[in-house]
Amino acid sequence: MTPAPGAKAVFVGCMRDCAQMQPHVLRNLERMSELYSEAAWVFVENDSRDGTKQIIAAWCRGRPKAHLVTIDGLGASCPVRTMLLALARTQYLAIVASEFGSYQHLVAFLVNKSTHFISFPPAGSRNKLFDLRLADSCARVAGKLEQARLRGAGGFAPL
Repeated sequence: MTPAPGAKAVFVGCMRDCAQMQPHVLRNLERMSELYSEAAWVFVENDSRDGTKQIIAAWCRGRPKAHLVTIDGLGASCPVRTMLLALARTQYLAIVASEFGSYQHLVAFLVNKSTHFISFPPAGSRNKLFDLRLADSCARVAGKLEQARLRGAGGFAPL
């Protein structure tokens, strides 16, 4: 994939317990960002126990377009991995929508101790419509998670 001249990309992803491979992943993200005239990064991390959060935070320092969102305690309250990822995507898509809406490319990645992949959008796709639909669906999942949490604590009653 070769981006058009002047194209901008935001790299977004979820990371957990991946300190061992973090230097390699961050170097690759940095190299890929060099293909673009401008790049930004949004990392969502939750419940890491191996220094992942500190490594990402250190990498983000000095990079004004790099954001780290930490959601600690999420794993204990929601053991369903797909729901955790949906909530994490909601977090990064909110930042993308508010700060990087003019960027043409969205590059998503997932890194944890057993999985890592990077996904480029389909050629010719306009990410904004897809992402807005995804953000809406993630927001609904996040709302259901919060309702379930409150229901479990005895504090939620549907109207």
